[in-house]
Amino acid sequence: MDDYALQRSIENGYEYKVNKEKFPHSKPAYYDSCDWRYNRNRRGPNPAYWDFACHSACHWVVDLCLYVATTAYPSIPWRILTHQEHSTVWDGDYKSPLLFDINFSAIGVCPAQGLETAFKGRELKPGKYLFTDELHDTKNKLS
Repeated sequence: MDDYALQRSIENGYEYKVNKEKFPHSKPAYYDSCDWRYNRNRRGPNPAYWDFACHSACHWVVDLCLYVATTAYPSIPWRILTHQEHSTVWDGDYKSPLLFDINFSAIGVCPAQGLETAFKGRELKPGKYLFTDELHDTKNKLS
């Protein structure tokens, strides 16, 4: 999420600083730059999973979604669908697709739109992470 915040600061022309002592293990919600949580017609407290959603950070949260989905349902061949507009976790089933998408679910976007948006891009192999694997591969190439 620090990479996400750094990119946002570069795009918007401000200097990014984070207080690691004050927020040593901050959740994605800490980095949110949109007030979607407060513009809802709902009663009661926000669901706890909203702490792991961050508006426009689907590419940075998708590895977490893949980890949670494969941990909760290990028999399903979860994989990441990624496109420049959206990244989501999908079970690979074309007839009756199942998504694990914290961000779009939290902000109220229907699953069909999430699948359609991400499906325009590439499909990773089941269990392959988007950033974690790419960072690991890059470090191995540099070694």
